[in-house]
Amino acid sequence: MTKKQTTDKINKPEFAPEEWRKAAIMYDTSFAWCKNQISAWGKNQISFTPGFNEMFDEALDTLPERNRDIVQKYFRDRMTFSQIADLHGTSRSIVRHLCIWTVWKVMNLILLREGSSQNAVPQTGGGTEGGY
Repeated sequence: MTKKQTTDKINKPEFAPEEWRKAAIMYDTSFAWCKNQISAWGKNQISFTPGFNEMFDEALDTLPERNRDIVQKYFRDRMTFSQIADLHGTSRSIVRHLCIWTVWKVMNLILLREGSSQNAVPQTGGGTEGGY
């Protein structure tokens, strides 16, 4: 395994394959703004109730197909950012950014749906596809 492949998976929590949506929400990024934002939201405010998977899928379905594909390939199919980048004909860093942005957006949509709008963060820049 190359260094790049190792760092692709370094912060991904271990979950059973059918719990890939939980892994996406609990994903610990190395971007300080995202870490701070997740702390501000409070990971415990997102409940992993029986309806969580459906809420996650509904939120994810509102986002661009490319973003959905990246999140699903990374968390569900356990592909690396480098492998996904090769499929999409883009760079690993863009795929990583889109993955983080998409999970952030899904979290925000779930929190809004659950009525926690005081903790939801307004979208800042990046447009509907995370800026890429």
